[in-house]
Amino acid sequence: MSRNDDDSPSVSVEDRDGVRLVTLCGEHDLSTSAEVTAACAGPPEPTVVDLSAATFIDSTVISTLVAAHTANQNAGFAIVVAPESPPEWILALVLADTVPTMIDKARALDLVTAQAHLQQSA
Repeated sequence: MSRNDDDSPSVSVEDRDGVRLVTLCGEHDLSTSAEVTAACAGPPEPTVVDLSAATFIDSTVISTLVAAHTANQNAGFAIVVAPESPPEWILALVLADTVPTMIDKARALDLVTAQAHLQQSA
């Protein structure tokens, strides 16, 4: 994995009005998979994983995203990608629309919030 300023990996987690927002920037592979897994772990809660600033993800990150989706799908889960980005291409091929992938972060946050409210009222 190259380590220039644009591709240096970072992972952040924040609470956005009850939605866990996990943001990945740069290149992510086996060397960052434990950090990505930790960021996505925890009790089920509405979760958005923002990959719009990610430049590369490998199979270990994809596995983590699938596991996070499985753990959080009833609470609400979505992935945000940049249009025409390598993460968008690989997720479209590998996940084939089984995990909601969106381009607009605000819509993703609204979607998982709505999913959580529907689940709570069911």
